[in-house]
Amino acid sequence: MSPVGATAGAAAAATRVAAATTAGVVTGTVVPVALAGVEVRRAPAAAVDPAALALLSPAERARLGRLRRAADRARFATGRAVARRMLGARLGVAPADVPLVLAPTVGAAAAQRPGTGRPVLPGTPLRLSIAHAGDVVLVALTDDGRAVGVDVEGGPDAARVLGPELWDAACAPAERAALAARPAAARDDAFLALWTRKEAVLKATGRGLTVPMTALTVTLGARARVTATAAPLPPADAVALADVDAGTPGYRAAVAVLPAGD
Repeated sequence: MSPVGATAGAAAAATRVAAATTAGVVTGTVVPVALAGVEVRRAPAAAVDPAALALLSPAERARLGRLRRAADRARFATGRAVARRMLGARLGVAPADVPLVLAPTVGAAAAQRPGTGRPVLPGTPLRLSIAHAGDVVLVALTDDGRAVGVDVEGGPDAARVLGPELWDAACAPAERAALAARPAAARDDAFLALWTRKEAVLKATGRGLTVPMTALTVTLGARARVTATAAPLPPADAVALADVDAGTPGYRAAVAVLPAGD
């Protein structure tokens, strides 16, 4: 490319960055998190923002079109738009130009949900995770090669994880006993905290819920921590875990980080 062409290309990219910055596109609110080197942003997803839609790739728009529920479309578009804004800022490119692709799904997930791997940025140390529940969307990002997972539960979607019938599937014996010992009015919130802490870790591995939740044990108290794991998960002391402010009463969220290369 000639110097003139390169200059013109750079100017066009700068124009796109500026336009995206001033177009009212959802950027998300930075959420403080007690893990160094982790950026988490939160955004509402009540409806599909046309400006957010403009940032999506053709493949993302095609996937959006396959979603039947308006709420699912809003959450998907919002999550990808916020992710693209975060990644674009790190790369110095317009959000629409971020070359996101879907990573291959891992283990049993490959057969269960083909074509639904998590978005990744090949050839970079940037790692990404997106979660949503109700109208809350969270995006977590690291830039040092460490795998990250974020989860949020609550609102109208909480019924899928609430209830003692799921305790056996999600809890180790000590966790079940700790939940049962809590006042009845506090059990739902405690279980949501437990669930989000565990799912954040499983998402960071890339395997998600294809690994049984009983393969790890987490604390139920104020400090989120992994206390034990079983294969194929990394050792408990290698997992960094923290709660995240979901911004809405009745919701719980958590983020987990694994060492680079795990």
